[in-house]
Amino acid sequence: MFSARSDSLGMPGAVVEDQPDLQPMKITVERAELVKALAHVHRVVERRNTIPILANVLVRAGKNGLELKATDLDLEIVETVPAEVKQASATTVPAHMLYDIVRKLPEGAQVELQAGGDRASLAVEVWKSSQLWTRSGPPFARSHG
Repeated sequence: MFSARSDSLGMPGAVVEDQPDLQPMKITVERAELVKALAHVHRVVERRNTIPILANVLVRAGKNGLELKATDLDLEIVETVPAEVKQASATTVPAHMLYDIVRKLPEGAQVELQAGGDRASLAVEVWKSSQLWTRSGPPFARSHG
């Protein structure tokens, strides 16, 4: 079961009661799958909320992929997304902020999510596997003149 906690900055997070020392989370997921799931899950989260943790989505990486869960205490929405889980763990993230970031990423992108174990941070790395770079750098048009 999950319980809410706050760090020194007042950011809500999640603690897994049966795992006192959380390991960092690291997963890779396709942007299209992630944005589809977040579009569904973030709808239950109200922008203005008197209980701060309810503004978040639970992001849990495990053997079944990436699970996203949000609630308004009346309704709970859970989505599971296929993902390459390199390190299983869980955290909570502001739902609307994560959705806004992911939906603005380029189509066809691979998204890597990394969450520091006991730190309130989530890193998002993005790349497109279809674009090949040479050793000289990215493919930019060069002018001769």
